[in-house]
Amino acid sequence: MMEKHLLEIVDIKDENTRTKTYYLKRPSAIDWIEGSFMHITFDGVEPSPETVRHMSILTLPEEDTIAFTTRIDHDTDFKQKLSKLTVGDHLVMFKIHSHMGLRRIDKPLVFLSMGVGVATLRPLFKAYQKNKEGIPSITHLSIDTDQPYLFENEIKGEQVQHLYVNNRQDYYNRLKESVNPDALYYVVGSDQFMKDSIKALKEEGLQSDQILIDRRETTRFMYHLDDSLVF
Repeated sequence: MMEKHLLEIVDIKDENTRTKTYYLKRPSAIDWIEGSFMHITFDGVEPSPETVRHMSILTLPEEDTIAFTTRIDHDTDFKQKLSKLTVGDHLVMFKIHSHMGLRRIDKPLVFLSMGVGVATLRPLFKAYQKNKEGIPSITHLSIDTDQPYLFENEIKGEQVQHLYVNNRQDYYNRLKESVNPDALYYVVGSDQFMKDSIKALKEEGLQSDQILIDRRETTRFMYHLDDSLVF
């Protein structure tokens, strides 16, 4: 039987006019690694494709909350209902998974993100700040039109380079100019952003086993990838 957890909202932060971060009370029995995502639905609602969303976990376990960041300006029933919740209300969380943990195999990492997708990467940066073993460097290329950039101050660090652009053309120019054939690439963002980024990487000679996405192994083919995984 699937285990569900009813979690209290302990804080809500307005990141900008379109984006909110929800902080949930963390039960001591729940653990996860950086790059994990969870399933979220509402209290008293039967889980279904319309009432459940996958949310990247923004925090690490030692931060003692389970948080996620999301755009709330999308006109869907789920986002409208979420935007009306306040501190003290509850959400139901279940099924934590991870496809995006840090690979510590002595290869540089390159993170590609779009907008709120950087929330998936925040815990990876935080884990790297604590322990750099097996990762010589991280480069982060992001396309984002909102300023200040999400978590900009939190994800700075030694051996980390951040590059921000505000349009697709500059993003793809930077991406193709800076491709590192020895690096591992983490790609987060909208489906179309991921598909276009991965296509560009493969055109520059990157292989499927160098590219990580926050999707099930069985769906990698939808993003121009075979089922090769990096360990």
